[in-house]
Amino acid sequence: MAKAKADDGTMNKRQMVQAAFEAQGDIAPGELQAYISATYGQELPINIISSYKSQIKKKLGLGRNNKRRGRPPGVKSASKAAGSSGMVNLADLGAVNELVQRLGAEKVIALAHLTQSFSK
Repeated sequence: MAKAKADDGTMNKRQMVQAAFEAQGDIAPGELQAYISATYGQELPINIISSYKSQIKKKLGLGRNNKRRGRPPGVKSASKAAGSSGMVNLADLGAVNELVQRLGAEKVIALAHLTQSFSK
Protein backbone atom coordinates (compact mmCIF):
# COMPACT_ATOMS: atom_id res chain seq x y z
CA MET A 1 0.00 0.00 0.00
CA ALA A 2 1.32 3.45 -0.87
CA LYS A 3 2.32 5.87 1.85
CA ALA A 4 0.24 8.95 2.45
CA LYS A 5 1.75 12.31 1.50
CA ALA A 6 3.56 14.18 4.21
CA ASP A 7 1.86 17.37 5.31
CA ASP A 8 5.04 18.94 6.66
CA GLY A 9 6.14 20.27 3.24
CA THR A 10 8.86 17.70 2.63
CA MET A 11 9.17 16.05 -0.75
CA ASN A 12 9.45 12.35 -1.33
CA LYS A 13 12.01 10.92 -3.76
CA ARG A 14 9.63 10.75 -6.68
CA GLN A 15 8.56 14.35 -6.21
CA MET A 16 12.21 15.43 -6.14
CA VAL A 17 12.92 13.60 -9.39
CA GLN A 18 9.73 15.04 -10.94
CA ALA A 19 10.71 18.58 -9.93
CA ALA A 20 14.27 18.09 -11.21
CA PHE A 21 12.96 16.64 -14.48
CA GLU A 22 10.63 19.61 -14.97
CA ALA A 23 13.38 22.10 -14.11
CA GLN A 24 16.23 20.52 -16.10
CA GLY A 25 14.42 18.63 -18.84
CA ASP A 26 15.29 15.20 -20.19
CA ILE A 27 18.90 14.90 -19.06
CA ALA A 28 20.95 11.92 -17.92
CA PRO A 29 20.17 10.40 -14.49
CA GLY A 30 23.67 11.32 -13.27
CA GLU A 31 23.04 14.97 -14.07
CA LEU A 32 19.66 14.81 -12.33
CA GLN A 33 21.41 13.26 -9.33
CA ALA A 34 23.82 16.22 -9.13
CA TYR A 35 20.91 18.68 -9.46
CA ILE A 36 18.87 16.93 -6.74
CA SER A 37 21.89 16.80 -4.46
CA ALA A 38 22.61 20.51 -4.94
CA THR A 39 18.98 21.64 -4.72
CA TYR A 40 17.50 19.38 -2.05
CA GLY A 41 20.62 18.21 -0.23
CA GLN A 42 19.70 14.55 -0.61
CA GLU A 43 21.72 11.92 -2.45
CA LEU A 44 19.53 9.56 -4.49
CA PRO A 45 20.95 6.48 -6.23
CA ILE A 46 21.08 6.72 -10.02
CA ASN A 47 19.00 3.55 -10.48
CA ILE A 48 16.12 5.08 -8.47
CA ILE A 49 16.36 8.32 -10.44
CA SER A 50 16.35 6.39 -13.70
CA SER A 51 13.32 4.35 -12.65
CA TYR A 52 11.33 7.40 -11.57
CA LYS A 53 12.39 9.27 -14.72
CA SER A 54 11.09 6.40 -16.88
CA GLN A 55 7.78 6.40 -15.01
CA ILE A 56 7.45 10.17 -15.37
CA LYS A 57 8.22 10.07 -19.09
CA LYS A 58 5.74 7.25 -19.60
CA LYS A 59 3.05 9.18 -17.76
CA LEU A 60 3.73 12.27 -19.89
CA GLY A 61 3.73 10.20 -23.09
CA LEU A 62 7.40 10.90 -23.74
CA GLY A 63 8.57 7.35 -23.20
CA ARG A 64 9.62 4.83 -25.77
CA ASN A 65 7.47 4.55 -28.84
CA ASN A 66 6.30 1.14 -27.57
CA LYS A 67 7.14 -0.51 -30.85
CA ARG A 68 8.58 -3.94 -30.62
CA ARG A 69 12.03 -4.38 -32.02
CA GLY A 70 12.60 -6.44 -35.11
CA ARG A 71 10.58 -7.32 -38.13
CA PRO A 72 6.79 -7.01 -37.75
CA PRO A 73 4.90 -10.32 -37.65
CA GLY A 74 3.92 -11.73 -41.00
CA VAL A 75 6.68 -9.97 -42.94
CA LYS A 76 9.13 -12.33 -44.58
CA SER A 77 12.77 -11.54 -45.12
CA ALA A 78 13.87 -10.63 -48.63
CA SER A 79 15.53 -13.97 -49.28
CA LYS A 80 12.48 -15.95 -48.15
CA ALA A 81 10.05 -13.65 -49.94
CA ALA A 82 11.91 -14.07 -53.21
CA GLY A 83 12.13 -17.79 -52.71
CA SER A 84 15.90 -17.62 -52.80
CA SER A 85 17.18 -20.71 -51.10
CA GLY A 86 20.37 -20.69 -53.15
CA MET A 87 18.93 -23.12 -55.67
CA VAL A 88 17.52 -22.33 -59.11
CA ASN A 89 14.24 -23.99 -59.97
CA LEU A 90 13.20 -25.27 -63.38
CA ALA A 91 10.78 -22.39 -64.04
CA ASP A 92 13.60 -19.84 -63.55
CA LEU A 93 15.84 -21.72 -65.97
CA GLY A 94 13.03 -21.79 -68.52
CA ALA A 95 12.53 -18.04 -68.20
CA VAL A 96 16.25 -17.35 -68.65
CA ASN A 97 16.37 -19.71 -71.65
CA GLU A 98 13.43 -17.89 -73.22
CA LEU A 99 15.17 -14.53 -72.76
CA VAL A 100 18.40 -15.86 -74.27
CA GLN A 101 16.55 -17.13 -77.33
CA ARG A 102 14.57 -13.91 -77.71
CA LEU A 103 17.31 -11.31 -76.97
CA GLY A 104 20.60 -13.15 -77.29
CA ALA A 105 23.13 -14.17 -74.66
CA GLU A 106 25.09 -10.89 -74.68
CA LYS A 107 21.99 -8.77 -73.98
CA VAL A 108 20.83 -11.10 -71.17
CA ILE A 109 24.30 -10.87 -69.58
CA ALA A 110 24.22 -7.06 -69.94
CA LEU A 111 20.75 -6.99 -68.35
CA ALA A 112 21.99 -9.19 -65.48
CA HIS A 113 24.89 -6.80 -64.83
CA LEU A 114 22.54 -3.84 -65.01
CA THR A 115 20.08 -5.30 -62.52
CA GLN A 116 22.94 -6.33 -60.24
CA SER A 117 24.16 -2.70 -60.14
CA PHE A 118 20.63 -1.58 -59.11
CA SER A 119 20.50 -3.99 -56.19
CA LYS A 120 23.71 -2.66 -54.59
